[in-house]
Amino acid sequence: MSQRTSPRSRHLQDLIGDLKTPLWDDRLNQAFWAHDRRVAFPLTHYDEETWEGCLREGDPTAWAVTRPEAILKHIEEKWPGSRLQINAQNGRAHVTLLITGLGRGVEGEFKGEVPLTDLGRAIAIAFLRADDMAVSLQQRLLAVSDLEAKISPCKDWPVEEVFPRRWGAVHHEHRLLCATANSAEGAARHAGMNHKGDYGIMLSRERYEAAFPEHSPNEWFEP
Repeated sequence: MSQRTSPRSRHLQDLIGDLKTPLWDDRLNQAFWAHDRRVAFPLTHYDEETWEGCLREGDPTAWAVTRPEAILKHIEEKWPGSRLQINAQNGRAHVTLLITGLGRGVEGEFKGEVPLTDLGRAIAIAFLRADDMAVSLQQRLLAVSDLEAKISPCKDWPVEEVFPRRWGAVHHEHRLLCATANSAEGAARHAGMNHKGDYGIMLSRERYEAAFPEHSPNEWFEP
């Protein structure tokens, strides 16, 4: 999955990755904390007091950039089962974080100049990129999380021509569309092989919304 991210998140990543900003600058940890809490940055007076309280309580998100052990603890707690790979040499680092358990893996990456003493910046940026995609995917899955028990098997859905010379099995009541094919017979075969589960249903919902946008209000957000 590509590393899609919001302009706000890119701004925070740029701040954290700017080696001209020293590690003792509170803005580094505040930027990460603001992203995790989904609050405005720079912090308001109220949020800054809340962040300071998190520091006193040992919340790992409040120290995540300047204390690598804090970001590692946060990864374990928020996305258990994730895979973190770090390759650091000669003032450069390549960090990848793979988050699993959401139907498919999502990966965030940092590759660039960073000294070993600043490695927390690289891990934090890789985390922010992976977390953006994982949270977005969570929201998309949540939008269909109650459907599996309500819908009939995909092979029982009627096959319609949804695009010129493209057919697909459709469930209009719940706005779902199986993978399309260039014939009705091919679409029926796709439907017969389609596995449900939240991830499969999410893909079917997104296909439907692409095919019938006038019937499909956007039900999720991107961070």
